[in-house]
Amino acid sequence: MSSASRIASKEGFNFEEKLFTTLTKYLNGFTIRQEKDIKKEYGEDTSGIDIEIFKPLTTKQIFNKEEYKHIFIQLKWKDKAESIKDINHFICGCTQIIKQKSLDDKSVLHIYGTKVPISKPSLAALMNLSLSENITFNDMDTCVLAITNKCLEFFNKRKISVKNEIEINKIYDDNFNYEELKKCVLIDLVMKRYGYKKTNASKLKHIELVQILTNNKQKIETEEVVNKELGDNKQKTLYLCVEYDEPTKRNVGEVKSKLLKPGCEIFNFLTKLKTNLRSKGYHYQDRMGLHSEVLNSSDESLDVFLDRVKILEGKKIDIKDHNNYDIVGRAIVIMLGDLEGYNKDGKITIAYLPDVNLNEVLKVIYQYIDSI
Repeated sequence: MSSASRIASKEGFNFEEKLFTTLTKYLNGFTIRQEKDIKKEYGEDTSGIDIEIFKPLTTKQIFNKEEYKHIFIQLKWKDKAESIKDINHFICGCTQIIKQKSLDDKSVLHIYGTKVPISKPSLAALMNLSLSENITFNDMDTCVLAITNKCLEFFNKRKISVKNEIEINKIYDDNFNYEELKKCVLIDLVMKRYGYKKTNASKLKHIELVQILTNNKQKIETEEVVNKELGDNKQKTLYLCVEYDEPTKRNVGEVKSKLLKPGCEIFNFLTKLKTNLRSKGYHYQDRMGLHSEVLNSSDESLDVFLDRVKILEGKKIDIKDHNNYDIVGRAIVIMLGDLEGYNKDGKITIAYLPDVNLNEVLKVIYQYIDSI
């Protein structure tokens, strides 16, 4: 076995143990088996499944023909996409148990948890199952949380709260990717680590919170900047409503994201802002029009898509508040706050700018919004 394979194997084991520990904590009363016990229960030829979850039905539940839900999970922690051979191995093991236990395949959820998305052929094979999802995050703790919440949702259990997220992720090393965390989680960490007041921490941008946690900046430095900005701009407000194009349906071209309504006030404002950026030499490379991403995965249902759009529709945003603009990845966005069930922060993507200093772009935006 190569050095890279040994590392992947070790990290894969850690991934499985973290998830098993978390699931055991939050699914009390459920049967949760790992691979060794799965083989012991169903036979040594049953392989390719790391975790099985179900809750045995009572006699009354069986009499009432209640749904007998099962979850099968396979976990991989590699830097390359999983091959279709590995996916088919997982599918084969799941199918064997489904037949053996005479399960209704529409009541069985199949989860493939990975560091990077699986290949297109692999995803196509996985999607042939009635209920399936490739849950992928490049941070292990975030991926564990996403999978756990998916399991809790499937069993109609309350999802993990922000405080629980902090509890699970209380050990962070220098390699932890804080950019994957929601702003509300970052705020909680900054408050606990450096004694920030919630009012001050909440006014910091996502990128500023990440910088504090990664660079160990002193509290006073950033709070002085925040207080200065508030002093300069606290009397200037202009609220616009978020409006989406046909919010009660998913239009052609909308998969994980919902487009803004052309001609609405916030659409016109952000279009003018984008024009101003271009006039300053910032040529964005947008993949679609002004939009908000609302799904973690394209496998989530249309009902979930529309429910999240409904939450954001009509939300009022102060477009003159500097704190509402942020950097997410290589994009400039306007923040919409926490969105229930969505693993990132709610936002409208203004412009995708992969090859420029985005902090300089923010300064241009501040100058523009201060002038209107």
